[in-house]
Amino acid sequence: MIKFFTVGILLIAVGCNAYSVRESKDKYKGTHSYAMENNYLNFAGSESWARGAGLAARKMELNAVKIVTTTNHNDYSFFVVYEDLDWMFIKPGESMDLLVDGKSYALKTETGSVNSRNMVGNKVYEYAYYDIQRELLREIGESKKTEIRIMGSKSFVESELTEENKQRFLDFYKKY
Repeated sequence: MIKFFTVGILLIAVGCNAYSVRESKDKYKGTHSYAMENNYLNFAGSESWARGAGLAARKMELNAVKIVTTTNHNDYSFFVVYEDLDWMFIKPGESMDLLVDGKSYALKTETGSVNSRNMVGNKVYEYAYYDIQRELLREIGESKKTEIRIMGSKSFVESELTEENKQRFLDFYKKY
């Protein structure tokens, strides 16, 4: 009975981190957006079961966002969510490097996480947007290997996208 209860609690906690795409409309700005949520990257000790159970400190999401403007123009970006026990201080400018099947991309963020940081309990959160071209989503989705590095003024993180991450980008490319 205790094992069943523990597994149930873990499943509930993992379910809170389920991947999804959220659609929203801003009636004041006249924009319409689609945003991936909970597209977690893997780091040593950051497997999904550990994240959901609150056992992994470092977590990072790399989510695609599409915003449709009032003039029907589409803007695409990556939205990074960084969570850890210590700050990284995501730098403004070229602070994201991607290697997509050996092809290098240096992505820029206007402000880094300068105005987008908070602390909840003992965990810190940083957020940053990087403008991208839609075609990059397809390239990542169809790649054999995609690696990412995000640089802060205090530290950096590196990861390789999983097949699941890449498939999500390809699906987002095709649908949005």
